[in-house]
Amino acid sequence: MQKRVSINLENCYGIKQFDFEFCFEQNSSIKKKSVFGIYASNGAMKSSFAKTFTDYQNSGDSKDLRYPSRKTIREINDENGNPLVNDQIYVIHPFLESFESDKVSLLLATKSLKERYEKIHKDLNEKKDEFIREIKKSSKIRDNIANENFILNDFKEQDLYVCLENMHSEIKNLKISDISKIKYKDIFNPDVEKFLLDEDNKKLLEEYIERFDELLEEADYFVKDIFTHNNASDVSKYLKNSGFYKANHKVLLESEKGTQIVNSDENFLNIIDTEKKRIFGDESLIEKFEKIDNAITAKENLKKFRTFLEKNKFIIPDLVDIDGLKKKFWLNYIKIEEDRYNELIFLYRSGKDEIKGIIEEAKKEFTLWEEVKDKFNSRFKVPFIVKIENKEDVILGSDTPTIKFEFKDSNEEYIADRENAMKVLSQGEKKALYLLDIIYEIEVRRKNNQETIFIFDDIADSFDYMNKYAIVEYMIDISKDDFFYQIILTHNFDFFRTLNSRFIPDDNCYIAEKNDSGIKLQKASFVKMPLREWIKNASKNENYVIALIPFIRNVIEYTKGTDEQNYLSLTSMLHLKNDTLLLTNKDLEFILAHELPNAGIKIVNPTNRIFDTIKSCSNKCLASNCNNLEEKIVLSIGIRLEAEYYMYNKMKPVITDIDTKIQKWTTGTMVGKYKKEFPSERNTINILDRVNLMTPENIHLNSFMYEPLIDLSGDHLCKLYRDVSHLDQ
Repeated sequence: MQKRVSINLENCYGIKQFDFEFCFEQNSSIKKKSVFGIYASNGAMKSSFAKTFTDYQNSGDSKDLRYPSRKTIREINDENGNPLVNDQIYVIHPFLESFESDKVSLLLATKSLKERYEKIHKDLNEKKDEFIREIKKSSKIRDNIANENFILNDFKEQDLYVCLENMHSEIKNLKISDISKIKYKDIFNPDVEKFLLDEDNKKLLEEYIERFDELLEEADYFVKDIFTHNNASDVSKYLKNSGFYKANHKVLLESEKGTQIVNSDENFLNIIDTEKKRIFGDESLIEKFEKIDNAITAKENLKKFRTFLEKNKFIIPDLVDIDGLKKKFWLNYIKIEEDRYNELIFLYRSGKDEIKGIIEEAKKEFTLWEEVKDKFNSRFKVPFIVKIENKEDVILGSDTPTIKFEFKDSNEEYIADRENAMKVLSQGEKKALYLLDIIYEIEVRRKNNQETIFIFDDIADSFDYMNKYAIVEYMIDISKDDFFYQIILTHNFDFFRTLNSRFIPDDNCYIAEKNDSGIKLQKASFVKMPLREWIKNASKNENYVIALIPFIRNVIEYTKGTDEQNYLSLTSMLHLKNDTLLLTNKDLEFILAHELPNAGIKIVNPTNRIFDTIKSCSNKCLASNCNNLEEKIVLSIGIRLEAEYYMYNKMKPVITDIDTKIQKWTTGTMVGKYKKEFPSERNTINILDRVNLMTPENIHLNSFMYEPLIDLSGDHLCKLYRDVSHLDQ
C-alpha cells in the first residue's frame, strides 16, 4: 500500500512557507516507511506545524498571528489532489493537563455480549416505561423518572426491578383502598412531612388513633386491620357490580347484637354509613381532630393539607408512620395496574438469569481496554496502577467508565479518582497519564480500522528514559497497522536518534531548516554517529577531515590523556596557540594515520597550513548555506579561530606575555580579557559574545554535545562568520 500526502503551507503561525510531499509506504520490514521523523529546533516549526494540523483536524481556520494581514494558504491533499478528510488527521500535543479521553467505553464494548444484553434491556425498559406511564396517572407525578426515583427512595432500594419484584406477594394479596385516589404530593411534600414529624403533632395524632381504635373495638361490624370501612366499601362495590343481589342472594352480617340480613346494595351502604357516622361522629374523636386541625391551621403553608384532611379523615391513623404510608400509596397505585405489573415482573424474571450469565461472561471477557491497561501498567513507569470500577456496567450498559488509580507501597494502599490522583502526581507522571488517554484515542481508531495520520508534537519531551522508550515501543506497535501513518516531530536529538535506530528508516529522517524564505526539510544524513561516514570518505571531502579534528581529539583525551602530543597539536588546530600557524595539512594527516591506522586518509595540498585549509573550507560552507553537521562543525571551528586570531592581534600590543598565556586560554578566557582591555568597543564585544555562545568549547563524541550545533541555524552561523571575518576591516 502506498499513500502520498502533499502539504503546502504559507503564513501559518510563523511558518512562512512549507512545501513537502510525504510518501508513506507500508512494507513487511520492521522499519516501517509509514513513519517520518522530523528534528526541528525550538522555534523552527514544530508547534506551528502541529497547530496548523489541529485547525485542520477541527475544521478551523489557520492564520499568522504576528502578521494577520498576510494571506494564509493551507493545502493538505491526498495522492489524487483531494483534501484529506479532517477525521484522518489526529494531532497529539506534548501535554494537555485538562485532556481526558471520552473513548474508554468504546474500548470496553464487547459487541456480541452488548447486543444480547441491550436486547433484553430494551424489551424490559419498554415494558417498564409503559408500566410507569400508567402509574403516574394515579400518583399525578408528571414524569417517569420522578416516579421511579420516588419509588426507589420510599422503598430504600437502588434497582427498580429488584424493588418491584420484592413487593410481588404484597401486591398479590392487597385490597385497593381509598388511598389509591389520593395524589402522592397532597401529603408527601416538605411542609407536610415536617409537620407530621414534629413530636407535639405526633402526640396529637397518637391520641386520635388511640380513640379511633377504641371506637373500632366497639363497632358492630368493623374489625381493626381486618374489616374496616374501606374494606366494607370494596365489598359493597364488588357485590353490586357482580349482580349479587339481582340473583336474590343475601349477606349475613354477624355481631354481638345478632345477625342482620342484607339483601340490597342500599341496605349494605346504610349499615356502613351508620357505623362510620358513629365512629367519626364521636365527640371525643371530634375533639381530638380539632386539636390536630388547630395545629395545622396555625401553619399558613398547610392550608391545602387541612382541606385535604377534612375530606379524608380516614387517613389520619396512617399519618403517624410516614415511611409506611408512602409504601402504601405506591402499593395501591401499582395494584390498580396489576396486570401490567405482572407482565413486567414476568419479563424481568425470565431475563434475569440470562442477564446474570451475560454479566459473568463479561467479567471474564479480556477486552481491548484490559490489553491497553495492562500494556500501560507494564511499560510506563508511574507510581500507580490503572483500574476500572464499573467495568461490567460499561461493557454492557451505557455507564461512563470510572477509572481509579491504585497507589501502593509496602505499608499501605490508596485508591484515588482522577481528580485526587492529579493532586499528588509529579508533572512527568501527569504527562504519563495524559499519554494513557492518548492511547485510548488511538486504540479506538485501531479498533475501527480508521485510516489516520498522527502528528506527534514532542510527545516524549521531559520524560525519563524508561517512559521515552515505552513511547517509542508504542509508536512501533501502531506503525505495524496498514491504516496508520505517523509524522513525529521533536526537538530532542537523542530521541530523534532513538526513533531512527529503532524503526524509522534513514530516508524518512529529516532536519527542519528555517530561513528567511520558509521551512525546508533536509535529509538527516548524520542521525546516527557520523564518524564512520566521515572516516570512510575523508580523503574525498575536506569538510569531513576538518570535522574529524574535535572527535579524534576527544578519543585521545579519553584514552591517553591531555598531555599526549597529538592531543596538543589537535588543540592548536581548534584554538589559536603558539604553533597554530605552523601546523600543516601533512601534520593532520600524520595524526590521523597514527590514530586511525586502517583509514588510509590522505589530505590534498599537504604543505598548506591547516589554518588556511579551515578558512578555505569555512568559506565554501558559507557559500552552501551550511546545512550539514560537518559544515556546521567546520564553520564553528573557523569562526572560533578567526575570532581568536583577531583578539590575539588586537591585544598583543597591550599584553606583553600574551604568547605564553594563550597556551592555556580558551575562547571564553580571551573574550573576557578583550572586554577588560577594550570595554568601549561594544559592537565588537557583542560579536565576540555571540562567538562564545554559538560555538561550543568542545564538540564531543556524545550526541548530546553536538546537539547544540544541530539546533543552531546554518543561517546564523553564516552571518556570525561574516561578522567575525569583517572585524579587522
